[in-house]
Amino acid sequence: MHYKINEEIIIKSENAAKSAKQTNKIVMKYISELPNDYIALDYGCGKLRYTIPLCKKVKTVIAVDSKIQLSRNQVIDGEKISIISYANDISNLNVFELSENDWKKQKYDVILCCNVLSTIPNHFDRLTILENIKKMLNETGEALITVQYRNSYFKLYKSRDYAFPYYDGWIINNKGTHSFYGLITPKALEELCNEASLKITNIQIHDGSTYIKVKNK
Repeated sequence: MHYKINEEIIIKSENAAKSAKQTNKIVMKYISELPNDYIALDYGCGKLRYTIPLCKKVKTVIAVDSKIQLSRNQVIDGEKISIISYANDISNLNVFELSENDWKKQKYDVILCCNVLSTIPNHFDRLTILENIKKMLNETGEALITVQYRNSYFKLYKSRDYAFPYYDGWIINNKGTHSFYGLITPKALEELCNEASLKITNIQIHDGSTYIKVKNK
C-alpha cells in the first residue's frame, strides 16, 4: 500500500517486503504446528516468505497484498516472477488484492500478519487491519501478529542523512523511494489489539520482536 506523507514523500510498503529466505524461526515453528485441514490467510503476504510454508502445511491459503506487490516482477524463491504468476502453480493458494472483496467472504482458522503493521506510518490504518482480522476469524480462529520494536538498523538511522524520524519510527529515503519502519513496542501492540476488540491469548517477546496471538472476544 502507499501512504502519502506530503507532496514529496509517498511511503511504499512493498519496499519493506522481506525475501522468502528471511523467515523467522518462531513464525516457522508456529506454522509447522498448524492442523493440516486449516484455511489460512496471509495478510500482507509480501514476497510469500510465509505463504509458501503455509501452503505446504495447511489445506488452503489465501494471500492478500497491494496490487503492485502482487503484479510486479520480483525474486520469489529464486525466480524472478510476479506473485500472481507464481501462485498459478500452487494448487491450494489463491491471491487477492487488498481492495478486492472475495477474500473477505471467507472465515479463517488462522491468520498471519507478520511485520505488516511496522510498515504502516499511522494509527488509523494499523487499527483497520486489526479490525479486518477480527472480522475474518472464525469462531475458534486465531491470528498471529508480529512486529519489531528493536533492530540494529534503527540505531544506524540516527546517524544517517537518508533517514529521519516520523511517527513511531523512521522514514528511509533510498534514491527518492521511501519506506517506513515503525518501532511498535510490546505495550503499544497490546493496546492496539485491545482497541480492535481482539482477545490476547499469548504474548511472546524475543530478540527485538513481539509475537501476539489473538482471538475474537
